[in-house]
Amino acid sequence: MSHSGLPITILLVDDDEEDLLLTQQALEESRLGNDLRVAHDGEELMDYLLRKGRFSDPAISPKPGLILLDLNMPKKDGREALAEIKANADLRKIPVQEALVVADVQVGFGTVLGDEHLAMLERIHRAGIDIEVRVQLLHDHP
Repeated sequence: MSHSGLPITILLVDDDEEDLLLTQQALEESRLGNDLRVAHDGEELMDYLLRKGRFSDPAISPKPGLILLDLNMPKKDGREALAEIKANADLRKIPVQEALVVADVQVGFGTVLGDEHLAMLERIHRAGIDIEVRVQLLHDHP
């Protein structure tokens, strides 16, 4: 909820249609009443936030209260877009959360999955997103 008591707009930014669908389904299943908007890459994200091009109408691009951002995207990736957001006095106030998707984990022999991996899985779990983790052991060759 925003400070006004109204649900915030969530802006989901991801170039992968399957990841978008999975996140949208998870949010719907959580029965959140938030307005969900989508951008497909960093350039589209910045156009949305700065109300450029097809996003010039505020009715089409309401200011988000949260951005869920994929970091690895074509054109302008999430890291570049995040740097631009943080450099803009008006935009830096918008909370940005890295969008996390776990698919396959490939590890070499002797690799230990550490606390950072467990913390990432816990964050996904707390968000109410069902995940499947598959670990593939890669044999090290001399």
